Amino acid sequence: MQHSVWHMHLAAITLNKITMYKKLFVVVAAVILSAASLSAGNSDFVRYNRWAIGADVLKSATCTFGIGVDAIYGRQFSEIIFLGVGFGADVLIGPHKTITHIEEFNDGTRFEKTTLPQRTFVFPVYADLQVDFSRGKAPVFSEFKLGAGVGFDYKRVRGTEQYNKMELCLAGPLFGIGIGKRFAFDNKDELSLILGAQGILGPFYSEIPVSLGVRYGF
Repeated sequence: MQHSVWHMHLAAITLNKITMYKKLFVVVAAVILSAASLSAGNSDFVRYNRWAIGADVLKSATCTFGIGVDAIYGRQFSEIIFLGVGFGADVLIGPHKTITHIEEFNDGTRFEKTTLPQRTFVFPVYADLQVDFSRGKAPVFSEFKLGAGVGFDYKRVRGTEQYNKMELCLAGPLFGIGIGKRFAFDNKDELSLILGAQGILGPFYSEIPVSLGVRYGF
């Protein structure tokens, strides 16, 4: 009976995520079509490649604080459409939590104090789409990320044996969405402020940290 209930619960979570993906796909498609119609009027634009590097502060339901860095390389296809590939590294710092584990052996008693997880390291890789809502040197823009990522919990064990360990805690598809303000310079460099949300989504992990970051493009 418990097994059947668990499968029903897992199926419901999966169905909800599929529905969410469909809605996000509709939103992304609508933004791309709008951007295509907006950028169609300028035939003099010259495409170019660029890098962007950035840093973020993160917050989620179970994360006390987090920081992240990322880098994106791609092509500016029009005045308002950028498509690239990005990768990054995030560190989520949670509240201090200790579990004491005691075992009886023939040669004595062994105990362990495990600190759970104070730090979670997340490594995303993704395709990055940025669409400006207008032309000019200071447009508001939307950002969409689609890719994959993995995360590891860092644990400290102190007791009869003392050691540190990293354990895989999540892996799966990644989706991110954000909105930002871009400030362009005359040499095509730019500074962006971004508010976003990004998570590695799976049946056992649904937490999506919110981020506030700054990014420099060149």
